[in-house]
Amino acid sequence: MSAPIRLDASSAESFCNAMDVSRLEQENAAKDQQIATLKADKKRAEKALELACRYHRFDDFKTVRSEIEFFAQQAQEQEAEK
Repeated sequence: MSAPIRLDASSAESFCNAMDVSRLEQENAAKDQQIATLKADKKRAEKALELACRYHRFDDFKTVRSEIEFFAQQAQEQEAEK
């Protein structure tokens, strides 16, 4: 069995700070990954919308906006059913 490590207050504080920094760096990396994923999802959604508009030959913004609102409502209702 190894002997316990004894730290003075300054060393203990430095150790705790290092652990906090390490934990925060890991949390930041995870959040950076989430942000990257959301940005990629947004880009795909925008491209999908653009392609859908071309496919349906929407020529005016009111038509596109009503379609977006309709499908957003559909998605919201489906999410609520889960």
